Amino acid sequence: MEEKRALSNTPRTFISANGKDGFFSLYDEVFDIKKFDKIYMIFGGPGTGKSTFLKAISRKGTEMGVRVEEIACSSDPYSLDGVILEKGDRRIGILDGTPPHARVITSPAVYEELIDLGAFWDERRLATHKRELFALAEQKKRAYACTYALLSSLGALREERRIRLSPHFDREKAKRQIKHKLAACKEKGEAKRRLLRSFSGAGEVVLPFSEGGVDNLLFVGGDKISAEMYLSYFEEIARELSIKRTVFLSPLDGKSIDAIFLDDCKTLLIKEALRQSGQTGRRIVADRFFTAIPEESKERREIYEGVKRAALTALAEAKEAHAAMEEYYMDGMNFDALAEFREKRTEEIIANLF
Repeated sequence: MEEKRALSNTPRTFISANGKDGFFSLYDEVFDIKKFDKIYMIFGGPGTGKSTFLKAISRKGTEMGVRVEEIACSSDPYSLDGVILEKGDRRIGILDGTPPHARVITSPAVYEELIDLGAFWDERRLATHKRELFALAEQKKRAYACTYALLSSLGALREERRIRLSPHFDREKAKRQIKHKLAACKEKGEAKRRLLRSFSGAGEVVLPFSEGGVDNLLFVGGDKISAEMYLSYFEEIARELSIKRTVFLSPLDGKSIDAIFLDDCKTLLIKEALRQSGQTGRRIVADRFFTAIPEESKERREIYEGVKRAALTALAEAKEAHAAMEEYYMDGMNFDALAEFREKRTEEIIANLF
């Protein structure tokens, strides 16, 4: 797995993913207007400065003592797709509003404001490259189609392994252990859903967990699917008990669990396969909650890894096409005027929190 760290110390997560069923998104859930005082949606083509705008807002918010959460782009984790700002009881969201990660607009000009960066591009200049841009868009589209076909196969392999393990899962034994671990967590609340991992043009990326601090780090090891099944059952029990928590979903299917953070206990349970360099903690062997672990052949593991490599290669091809499109748009942008506009709008957006 290629490990990549975000270029920021601010808490950063994903709320979308490239998965077995195509593009998976939590945008409508996370940027639910009922949870915000205002939401700003930024529009513009590739390379027009949307991520730069979001990073500027994040930096300014941090400087002003605002709580900031950055939403990373699932296809390029070094870019931002959104920022959430909180100060006291005020909450503002800013996000990239372009497909495929757009959310439904419900109250334009009332609770939602649109920011169009297309005002800073030269349409006539861009029009001279329409054939090249169309060809690159088609190339990118094909690359994603190949990606999703391969991730679908990856999902089928994971499901087949899960089917083989399911009859051997001792749910009662697991329940006793899980309830014991949850006994110290008294704070009630709903789950917040995020992702720490993505299949991207930069490889398979795992973001470092950095929100809230961790007093207890528990690595869930053993068979990779038995670890997923244990974490999914842990989440089921935590939901029944209404324990406040953050659930980190698997990017492959948007349902399986990669990690769970228990806010009250400051405990993070995470699949051992996602362990990052330098991390230390205790280990939970998920296999002990199974009466048997059917052997997985070397051939099957090689097939799985080969399909994953092919999917990541296709994503790298999509990233290459996107980068070429960015060059055309960047050449047609008035970045001096945009920088002035960005600075003014950043000040106005942050001012809404005070």
